[in-house]
Amino acid sequence: MAGEPTEDARIVRRRAEKAGADLIRPLANSMRTTLLAAVLAVIGGVDVGLITRQPALAGLATAAITAAGAALIWTWLLDPQRRAGLELLFDHDCHERWEWKQETGTKLPRNAIAARAWLEDHPTGDGRAAILVRLGRLVEADVAIAAIEPKTPEEAFAVEILRKTREQYAGKRPDLSVLHTSWRSLPDLRERRHQRECLAVLDALIAVEEHRDPWPLLAQARADIGEVHRSMRIPWLSARWAAYQLLIVAFTVGVTFALVS
Repeated sequence: MAGEPTEDARIVRRRAEKAGADLIRPLANSMRTTLLAAVLAVIGGVDVGLITRQPALAGLATAAITAAGAALIWTWLLDPQRRAGLELLFDHDCHERWEWKQETGTKLPRNAIAARAWLEDHPTGDGRAAILVRLGRLVEADVAIAAIEPKTPEEAFAVEILRKTREQYAGKRPDLSVLHTSWRSLPDLRERRHQRECLAVLDALIAVEEHRDPWPLLAQARADIGEVHRSMRIPWLSARWAAYQLLIVAFTVGVTFALVS
């Protein structure tokens, strides 16, 4: 069937997906554990409320459990390099989704199934080369990349990152030295920052595959770009987490009140 991934394409994709999963593993593990801690906090809080017949104590118990859980689950963010690197990853992902929407009018596919469906729906146009690389269909990706005609220095830089990403997917060690010396000369400030983020993510993925620590590379890029949107910064993300915990506490109090009334 046309477009069906070959065995080689699956191997390429799985190796690249493993590198990506390894890079964000601390975040993914923390998020999963946080969800589990929230469930346990509600159960523990309700139990305390039922024993004491005090909804307020149920809320306090829930708050204490979630706070203790957070102190254990998110200790890896005490490392300033990991905090900086995480801010960069969040900002990069946000910009990628926004830029994809602007260029294609669609949502960025988040998995292989969605990516293949997107290719079927878009036989031509922007984005195909990146999706083909992501799916490991590298021969087709080479043709799509060669067909791209960049109109600005930033677009040319992005195409070069895509070529280097294709090399990394093929199991090679791409030479990024020229990109590291040229990104500062990009004239558009916003795109200069974003291309530096893209370069940092590729650096980090290569480091993961070589069993090196990727977080110093991400932290250096975070320092290079200077600023990220406030919604991507750790203090703002922490405030959002605190708001979610208040909702959990309120839910526990409400459930306990209903059960003891």
